[in-house]
Amino acid sequence: MRIVLFLVGLISASIVSAQEATYVLAGEISRNEKPVPYAQISIEGTKMGTLSDQNGKYRLKLKKGNYNLVVTSGNTKKVEVFLNKDTRLNISLDGVEENLEEVFIQALRATKKTPLLTPIWRRMK
Repeated sequence: MRIVLFLVGLISASIVSAQEATYVLAGEISRNEKPVPYAQISIEGTKMGTLSDQNGKYRLKLKKGNYNLVVTSGNTKKVEVFLNKDTRLNISLDGVEENLEEVFIQALRATKKTPLLTPIWRRMK
């Protein structure tokens, strides 16, 4: 009887693991036919992601399903992919508009007499 229960448990565990198979999503990120090193590839709505290597290549292990990839390297591109087998997906950032904003930096000189908790707008007068 114990052997039968053991076999039933083993078979059910193998069925569960077969249903949760993982697939490899891999490819290369490029811009103007040149690899983009260290681009960020993330799965929208999750904490999963990776960086492309110095040659623009990336690799993710994911379960079967629909995913929205967000590729960021100075600009952002979203790509939707359905994964049901090992897939190679090369992503080109050509034509993606740069989305950079102007940044202003201001510095104030502090002396020994300047209180640390004084609001900045008071010190600017």
